[in-house]
Amino acid sequence: MGAPDIAETRAVLSLDERARCDRFFLERDQRDFAAAHTLLRRALSLDGGLPPISWQFRSDAAGKPFLVGRSELEFNIAHTPGLVACALSLEGPIGVDVELVDHARDTEEIAERYFAEPEIVALKACAPGLERQTRFTELWTLKEAYLKALGVGLRKPLNEFGFQLISGSIQHLNVSTERGNWRFGLFAPLPNYRLAVAVRANPSLKFCVRMWPPEKNIILSPLYISQ
Repeated sequence: MGAPDIAETRAVLSLDERARCDRFFLERDQRDFAAAHTLLRRALSLDGGLPPISWQFRSDAAGKPFLVGRSELEFNIAHTPGLVACALSLEGPIGVDVELVDHARDTEEIAERYFAEPEIVALKACAPGLERQTRFTELWTLKEAYLKALGVGLRKPLNEFGFQLISGSIQHLNVSTERGNWRFGLFAPLPNYRLAVAVRANPSLKFCVRMWPPEKNIILSPLYISQ
């Protein structure tokens, strides 16, 4: 995105969103914040019949934002350097996370601190280097997406639940205390990025992940999906 593109995204934001955007110190982070929020507004406008700038948002007592006038529509956004995403659902709470496969990240130390034991074992079984870094990113995005769908942030310890990725399917561990059905999808929008989605919905729910702009009609197939 060049300067004209960034200016175009900022023009769609509300005054509050622009103020929040300006609080970021790095221009890169300002760009990604503006792009993510503008993507959400434009995605809502595809079927909502309103200009992107017209959508209004409020936050509940827990700080979770909701759409004014469309409380039945759940949404979530995510951004990481170079990639943004939004997720929409009429089925139930939804969370999305995107991450860059970061080769400089100390995966073993972070996993020992935050991952469930089966996740740590699976991670150690991966070959050091790209394979292990990629699997770490896949597990991390799934955990983040699930927490965002729950709306609890890091108040729920990350090692109290986990995921296993086996033969293209996602197994959700330690869910006996959670109500409702959960569906998970893991995608690779670019080779060095991972995108995870978590949504509370019936088992027949199907994900549809598209690259923007929608006229490109590029639909992503999942790397892994819950069965």
